[in-house]
Amino acid sequence: MELSPARRRAAWAAILIAGLAVRIGYGLWRAPVLSPAPNPDEYSELAQSLAACGMLAQRGCAAPSAAREPAYPVYLSLWFRLLGSTHGAVVAANAVLSVVLLLCLLDFSRRVLGDETALLAGAMTAVYPPLVYYAAVPLRETATASFSVLGVWALDAARRRNSLAAYAGAGAAAALASLTNFTVLPYFLVLAPAGLLWVARRRAARGSLRGASAYALVLALFYGLWPLRNWLFFHTWIIGSLGSGGGSNLYVYQVVPQELGGTPLQAKILKADPLFTGAPPDPIARDHYFWRIAAARVVDKPLHYVRLVSWRFFWDMWRPFPRRRPYEHSHALLRLTGLLTDAWIIPVGFVGLALALAAVPEVIWPLLFVLSLDFVYSLVLTMLRYRLSLMPWLILGAAYALSRGLAALRSRD
Repeated sequence: MELSPARRRAAWAAILIAGLAVRIGYGLWRAPVLSPAPNPDEYSELAQSLAACGMLAQRGCAAPSAAREPAYPVYLSLWFRLLGSTHGAVVAANAVLSVVLLLCLLDFSRRVLGDETALLAGAMTAVYPPLVYYAAVPLRETATASFSVLGVWALDAARRRNSLAAYAGAGAAAALASLTNFTVLPYFLVLAPAGLLWVARRRAARGSLRGASAYALVLALFYGLWPLRNWLFFHTWIIGSLGSGGGSNLYVYQVVPQELGGTPLQAKILKADPLFTGAPPDPIARDHYFWRIAAARVVDKPLHYVRLVSWRFFWDMWRPFPRRRPYEHSHALLRLTGLLTDAWIIPVGFVGLALALAAVPEVIWPLLFVLSLDFVYSLVLTMLRYRLSLMPWLILGAAYALSRGLAALRSRD
């Protein structure tokens, strides 16, 4: 099914309006517009410090911070300057990011898989409940999903235009996504250019290699400013961030069964663990300490670690609903939402991506993104929140499978 330009614009506008309406509506229902912005994971604090004193800092402007990667706090600070450090500013900031996500997903889907798949994917993404929920909180999930989709869209645009400027732009988009969340850097630095060479394999190898090189160079230069800044401030290499707790999580969830994470039993187990309680208080020394003892434990018990990573990769990242914990919404509602959405979108999405890859080589980018991020998280810790940036691509796969099914039904008539 192909649409005329006028009908396509109308359909896309309807999807964007619906996506904005549910996000803004939920955000306004959640808290008053002028209420202070909450501060989960320090993003609001970092954004406020940047807006106030021009530096990512904590404890006011007293101490520079590498608690989080910089892109989302920098972006959020622009909205705090404009609207104040309010809940309304958070909702507005994330709503704009959601428009970026929807537009890039719609355009990539249309160019690669056609209008019908694009409309189905856009409509489902516009109202997908976890994307709506996280658009109302100052966490990087919406930014990671949006900038990652932008990065994949930019890669496809560079392939189509086949100019060094377009490849450099794709590298800048990849750097933006990676500076939002370090876990996407392995994909954008290694797998994305490899996918680019594979997609363009029928072209002259020299031209494809030049484009991939321009992409990787711009990505490395832009991303490299962050660890360089950290070296100048802290005199040590901090490639990602300190606040994500990668080393501590890698250690803790080899000692504590991940099913007990966030429960009183976790605190009890860790309190009795001398290695955990012996960690130094300084954030940088503490981070280095946990990476060291976590790596030693992997070496000491490699089979246990392999089983743990496999369990996370194949199951824990893809559970249809969260474990029973205290949440803002009732667990019964979360279970029902998961059964109505993720329980079918995830398996159908993987099938759809596999079918699409057999027909269209450009699907290698979203498929590699899903597998890469799943694997990176599985090395340390998996949470259902972390799969949010994977879901637009699984929704795309599910939309393609549905489109194929609808086409088969129409062919019978």
